[in-house]
Amino acid sequence: MATKNWSQAIAAILVLAEAHQNGFLDERTAKTTMNAILRNYGKHIASKRLCNLISLRASEAKQKEKKIREHAVPLKVIVDKILLFPLAEVAPTQENITNMVIELQDYLMEVLVLKDEDRLLTTYKLKEAMPTGWEWGDSALRRYKEVGIEVCRWE
Repeated sequence: MATKNWSQAIAAILVLAEAHQNGFLDERTAKTTMNAILRNYGKHIASKRLCNLISLRASEAKQKEKKIREHAVPLKVIVDKILLFPLAEVAPTQENITNMVIELQDYLMEVLVLKDEDRLLTTYKLKEAMPTGWEWGDSALRRYKEVGIEVCRWE
């Protein structure tokens, strides 16, 4: 999909956040819709990258071993954060759209992990969360480091 269309998708996310903050849209509807848009946006980003990320163990694993593709930063974390942005930052201005496109490219990276590594994230309650102390602007790969999953580039 063209960049302009993704800018429009980001504008839609900002409109949803603004509508929620102004009381015109309930939280569940805003989160569900934003999640769907971000999931598709993440696929777009992954398809445009020259390389993706993969756990070191998954890169060395046999072809038939079960691997799972997931977002480096869970979509739940991203959506929750967007809904907390100050109203001035969710107004669908060109500047806010551009800033959001740049930020989401860093956080919507996908990582290919082995099934048991995915279970490890669940065990440490990091399947849909980031580690305690993680803040917007920190490394998107921090939860993997926290549980001992080494991540590398995959071409």
